[in-house]
Amino acid sequence: LASTTGGLLTGASVRLLGGRLHSLAWTCSTAFSNLLFMSGSTMLAMASVPFSAAEDCMSAPVMARMVQLGGAAGFGSGQIASECHNMAACVRVAGLFLFGKLYSVGMAHGLPQLSYVCCALAQGLAAALVLTTNHSE
Repeated sequence: LASTTGGLLTGASVRLLGGRLHSLAWTCSTAFSNLLFMSGSTMLAMASVPFSAAEDCMSAPVMARMVQLGGAAGFGSGQIASECHNMAACVRVAGLFLFGKLYSVGMAHGLPQLSYVCCALAQGLAAALVLTTNHSE
């Protein structure tokens, strides 16, 4: 339900905020969700669900933009789309492995939330990268 709602809000959010601000807001929302989820409070952890609605639908606008830019550069949209999906599949597999590894290292050192902290830090870095991009939309 959260993913479907987030997906439905993506188009409206991009139109309202613009691509750059949309990316920044939803990336920070997902980082905030990770920090809430790792809290000791069940209520705070459950409050992270609406913020994580953005997480499952963030890749679609990025892939669409990559196909647009690649098409403008002369590449076929089918080729670019297939490469984007291949890249997303590799990231998902590697991400699951890394998340599990961070969890096991965190458990060994008494910090089972390590994987969530690292995800939030990575999303903070992604938000910082959004701020460094130029403003061409």
